[in-house]
Amino acid sequence: MKFSSVLAACVGLACSAPTETQDNASKEPAKLARSDNFIFPDSELLVPGNKPSPEPVAPGGKLPEVEPVTPGGKLRWVEPSPESADCRDSKSEQVCGSKLFCWLYKQKRNRPDNKYSNYRDCLAAREPAPLPKVVYCGEQRAPEALRQLDGIPTEFKGPTTNMSYSLETHHWGIGEVHSAYTSTTTSFGVAFGYSLKNNAGNGWVYKIHPTPNMIDMDSSEFPIFYGIEDEFSALGGVRWDQIEAWMEIPLNSTGPRVTVGEIHDYRKEEAYMAKFPETKWIKNKDYNPRYDGLAVSGGQPQLAGDYVNLEKYKEKTLEQWAVEFMDKNGKPVGWTGAFPLDLHAPFTFAGSPLNAKAERVDRVHANVLFITLVRSKLMEYVATGLSLLPGFLLRPLQHLLPPQFYLPGRLVLKTRKPDWDDEFVNEKVMYQRLEPLQGRIMPRFLGNSEFNDIPSIVLSRLEGLPSYKQGPTALPAEDFERQLKVLLQEFTKFGVIYDDPKLDNFLVVKGKVMVVDLESVCEEDEQDQELAVESHRLHIMPQYRRYLESLSNYNR
Repeated sequence: MKFSSVLAACVGLACSAPTETQDNASKEPAKLARSDNFIFPDSELLVPGNKPSPEPVAPGGKLPEVEPVTPGGKLRWVEPSPESADCRDSKSEQVCGSKLFCWLYKQKRNRPDNKYSNYRDCLAAREPAPLPKVVYCGEQRAPEALRQLDGIPTEFKGPTTNMSYSLETHHWGIGEVHSAYTSTTTSFGVAFGYSLKNNAGNGWVYKIHPTPNMIDMDSSEFPIFYGIEDEFSALGGVRWDQIEAWMEIPLNSTGPRVTVGEIHDYRKEEAYMAKFPETKWIKNKDYNPRYDGLAVSGGQPQLAGDYVNLEKYKEKTLEQWAVEFMDKNGKPVGWTGAFPLDLHAPFTFAGSPLNAKAERVDRVHANVLFITLVRSKLMEYVATGLSLLPGFLLRPLQHLLPPQFYLPGRLVLKTRKPDWDDEFVNEKVMYQRLEPLQGRIMPRFLGNSEFNDIPSIVLSRLEGLPSYKQGPTALPAEDFERQLKVLLQEFTKFGVIYDDPKLDNFLVVKGKVMVVDLESVCEEDEQDQELAVESHRLHIMPQYRRYLESLSNYNR
């Protein structure tokens, strides 16, 4: 996630595209500054020939003074200076800018005076920074590609684990896990740098309207190493319709590589456009004005994920904290109660990469996604035509055509759970064994897949409702019980029993009870099969009757 072996120590640019180059980038920091937690990125050590500017002085040879401007005596907010190397020896808060000046208080030996005991007290003495009106993201993907993805997806390949929700893990950008965040920045220069990093062609900077799922990383109370990023981490990603505009960044607008000086010089978009007046913002016609008036969120230490905050907030996992945060802040960006947002979900099927939009089914089944394939109009037209063919004609064509032409547009993707290898294999075996029941009482098994390098299976989507979410049209208990018994007996005809009798495994599709989740289907002696059917019926029906009773009480 960093520029080079030298710049890696001093500059972290927000919103890197999730490519293999990130994972292989140098992670060894050069020791160029006295602070263990903050390296001043435009030190003269990093840009040969640069020398610190003389300390600015006011008329009469005195340092400029900072005067309280608020009724409470707060110092006014000062925009961090591009010449942040000067802060190393400066005594003037006006010169340094509040954030950089206060960060000197992280270590006692770096403090310019003894006015404050720590950087939090220093920041508390000031007005808070103004909320950003826009944030930026530097990308190598063109607008049409992101339109197809319905936004800017979260970053890095790898498994989704609890640490995927750690801001610190995302900040370091090592790429060992899939991140739940997309990086954005308040600095146009940072986005400019990322748009051209390791890029053989032109890049793109996207101007994005802030939303409450964007977290102030710097204020999340863990050590920030790449402080220049000025990052707001978008939990769940950035939606296409919140992108206000984009600008193409020509490759020849910099030298062999982007320099630290350019990043600082172009901190404001106006500075870049003044140097390259031919560049223009292209407005996104799909921008949704519902985002107008929304703003970013502050720091979230419960999501920091460093060892101090993990201990401090140990009553919940990082994922649980992330869900709680999105319950409060995620509605404007389409939060439905579980990750991921309705964004891009690349996966492979029959050896072919497929693009799709994904939506987690619910919080309980974290490994199950509703999938909608992203297809061109022509591809959609062909797929519709093929779906009308009888099976004996379609099957030979499936061996000749890419799967995006013949798969249904709406699917279910189920990934293997951690440490559930045997159950995952058993489910695939049972789908094959019970093939005559597919489409009748259970989904169709469509094939094997991979999602984020995790083995998965693709199933047809049952267009119904979970039995515990039917609402006013819920099946009467007698009807549900009758169908349930018939369904369970169907398994015994193949020498197996359905051994996961939970209400959330049964769906109602147009008045018909169907079942999902075959991980626990197992063989059973014939004499015990009927006993198992009766036992499971007696286990499920009280659950269903309690649901109907609660539904009745709710509707009174």
